[in-house]
Formats: sequence, structure tokens, C-alpha cells
Amino acid sequence: MERVREEILMILSRKDTDFFEIVSKSNYTAKEILDELKKLSDEKIIKEKDGMFSLENKIDKKISTSFLCDKCNGRGVYDNLNFWSTLIKEYDEIAKNRPLPTNVYDQGVIDNESAISRFLYMLSRGDLYKKKIIILGDDDLMGILFSLSDIVDEITVLEIDERLVNYINSVKKEKNLKNIEVYTYDARDPLEDIFKNKFDTFFTDPVETVEGLLIFVSRMVEALKGDRCSGYFGLSSIESNIDKWFRIQKSLNEMNLVITDIRRNFSYYKLSDNIIESDLLIVKENPFNIKNPNKLWYNSHLYRVEVNGEKKPKYTGKVDLGRDLYFDEFTYVVKPWMKILFC
Repeated sequence: MERVREEILMILSRKDTDFFEIVSKSNYTAKEILDELKKLSDEKIIKEKDGMFSLENKIDKKISTSFLCDKCNGRGVYDNLNFWSTLIKEYDEIAKNRPLPTNVYDQGVIDNESAISRFLYMLSRGDLYKKKIIILGDDDLMGILFSLSDIVDEITVLEIDERLVNYINSVKKEKNLKNIEVYTYDARDPLEDIFKNKFDTFFTDPVETVEGLLIFVSRMVEALKGDRCSGYFGLSSIESNIDKWFRIQKSLNEMNLVITDIRRNFSYYKLSDNIIESDLLIVKENPFNIKNPNKLWYNSHLYRVEVNGEKKPKYTGKVDLGRDLYFDEFTYVVKPWMKILFC
């Protein structure tokens, strides 16, 4: 693909870098990047040595330079006045002791900077202050972060992992948090009536399959009060190609959701420090001499949507999905043993 090739060449014109940095900075899937790197290497346009890729004929720096803000890392928000420094410190301490992520539920926690940036972005868009918030899946402890801020009226967390349910309840008790409740819930089940038509804003970080993501968003749309209410979710380029984006966006519009914001490379996830020893496809299908990444690289883009008129969730009843909830052809950063659980 010409666009994939152009982007790789642009990234390598800035500096020599490793495979995971190329994937992280790209707007295309890990599979597409890997396929194009193989072609560029075969054509001797790029070379790889000791895990580093380089380009002989670099593009003019006036064109290839990244002009994104380095203070906010391109997110568009930054607590430059340290208004929330106490909140950040308290959240950091709580996040250290949370249950370790499990692949059984495709969990992958973000770093604390990403969590705080989510908070700041939602606050700047008017979606937190004195609002009722619902969260579906909360291994990132966004509900605790919102509650600690003391600016949100009410937070409801729906979570399938009993370990997280228990941990959130323990923090609630320890910190005497009055505005947060957590319930055990599987997104494949219908949303209970007590959660419907009640909330101003939703947040979810769903699975990356088309139907999986739409199930998560549908449940959250049911929970919103209605017209002009808002919601946030994450979606990557690393495991979602442009066709998946199109299908998702088309379905969102059919649900009467307008995409108002997309902040690219917003949330960075903490993955294994020894990824090259794993059986992930991103490693198994990689012919290059790649090294373990020395910084966070897997990221997702932050979507903001807003209800326009009548809510029309795609799913309302029980959904019978096994492995297809989690896996498709672009699932390159999930342990293969997970697939056995859903076969």
C-alpha cells in the first residue's frame, strides 16, 4: 500500500528507530506495517541492523519533522498550572496496587499520564463537571480517578472482573468515596433497567473487533439520558485498519452518534517488558532482528461521540459471542492461548 510505505519513509526520515516505534507512530495496523517493511527491505530502500531501521535517502526535514506539541505529546491537554498535582499523586499510589491485567478479558492498563490526560480532556470538553458518569470496563481505574477529583456528581462502574470490583470497593471504603458504585457485569448480557437513560457521559475502552466494540458502545448508549449526551472510547490503528474504522464509524452514525473528536495516539498501554519472547503474531511473523521496546509503544486513539436526536443502540438483547468478541485477522498483540478459551 502506497500510503503505508510513505508513512514508514516519513518516520524513518526523522531518525533511525526500532520496529515498535514505527508501529507506535504509524496510522496503520501492525500487520500492514510489517508487510510493507518486508517489501522495503527486499527492495533495499531501508536496512535493519541490530533491531534499528534506517533509510539511506531521507526526506527534507521541513516535510518530515513532527510539529506536534512535545509538552502534551500531541494530546492537546496538559496541566501546566499544576491544578491537579494532588489528584495525580493520589491516583498514582492507588494504581500501583491494582490487580494485574489478565488476558482472559483482553485487559491492558494504560500509564498514569494517559489516565490523567483522559481526565483533563473530558473536563475541558465539559463532560465531567457535575455530570453523572458510567464506565464499562475499568482496569484503568478511571472511576476512582473521577471520584477523587471531587467534581463529578455520580460514577457507576460496570466490570466483569471480580478482582477489580473488589479492589474498587476497597478503595472506595478506604478513601470514603461517596459518589462511586461498582457492579459486576458482562457486556454480552442486556443492560439492566436501573442503568438505562440515567447518565450524561460514558467511558469505555472496548475490545478491538467491530462487533465487540459496537456491543460495548451500544450498552453505554442505552445508559445515556439522550440527545446531546456524550461518550468516549478508545480505538487503535495498530489492530484496526481503515476498513474497520469505516465499518465502526458507519454503525456509530446509524446509532445516531456523531464523532466530534478523535485525538490520535492518546492512551499508551503497559505491555510485557519481554515481548520478543512471547508467541504474539507481531513477533512470530516478524523476520527482523527486533529487540524489546524501551518505552511504551502500543496506543489507542481517543474518540468522543455525541448523541444527535433519538438513541439507536445496535445491540439491546443478549449477544452470543465467544472468541469473535476478541479476535479478528488484525489481532496481533494478544497471546495465542486466549484463542483456545473461546474455540
